[in-house]
Amino acid sequence: MKDQNIGSIVHETTSRLFSMAYDQKEEALVIYMEKVDFIDLFKQINSKISKEILSTTTKEYRFGTWVHHSNTVTGFSGCIQIEDVGTTRMKLVVKYTEETGLCVAKSLENIFRYLRHTNPELKEAKQNYFTSIGIQGMKYSPSGCATRFFISPAFSYWLYTIRNSEEVMRINKIVQDVLVQSYKTVSGENDAEMPNVDPPITKDAKLHLFVPSPTYSAMLFTKDGYNIEKADSLDEVSHGQITVCHNMDLYTQSLCVLAGFAKLCEIFERST
Repeated sequence: MKDQNIGSIVHETTSRLFSMAYDQKEEALVIYMEKVDFIDLFKQINSKISKEILSTTTKEYRFGTWVHHSNTVTGFSGCIQIEDVGTTRMKLVVKYTEETGLCVAKSLENIFRYLRHTNPELKEAKQNYFTSIGIQGMKYSPSGCATRFFISPAFSYWLYTIRNSEEVMRINKIVQDVLVQSYKTVSGENDAEMPNVDPPITKDAKLHLFVPSPTYSAMLFTKDGYNIEKADSLDEVSHGQITVCHNMDLYTQSLCVLAGFAKLCEIFERST
């Protein structure tokens, strides 16, 4: 499914660096950014929200109004926590629950519309850029949820360098555990298990994030077509990657792969 947000937001988006992690103990996605970017981001979102989002979203989804208190909460019904990180950074703490899942997904869709970076191929950038979660319908709508990531050259090269290492088995296990945990939490499907599929980081350095649902074969992955195997160093990596998705029909699946990808981002940043 094509992400319909992309064409309309490229020209109004500014470059804001951010990083992501997933806290398994708290069952929460964490988004970090500089305080100056945080203030600018929500100034832009809040100025647009009533005109572009609030009137249609609350009518369609009926989960409350957009709330933003600069030091405490943001999102629809205030479902996302805001915390200081030292004196110069902020973080958004997005806790996954079955009750608030749709509210969280729709809030993140609108946040990522303005957070995404317009040029994900900058070699000097370590961060990994997320575009949006395109929630097009309710839980059982057939219209689907488009989910896409931009992956920086540094991240792509890191996948290549660790693909056959002993460490990659440990990383794959961690990411798969997060995929299962987050999906159980947000969907309520407590019998969810990871199917017998490719690991998150494959032997040819591709990214495969499968949703562990017993009912659906949803996944997010990177495509062929980049010649990173010919690069001897990061300086020779000409571009990053863009993921594509398959059978991403529900917001629970989008939140699941987002959690898995965030955990992978966290591991990547700790290793560099």
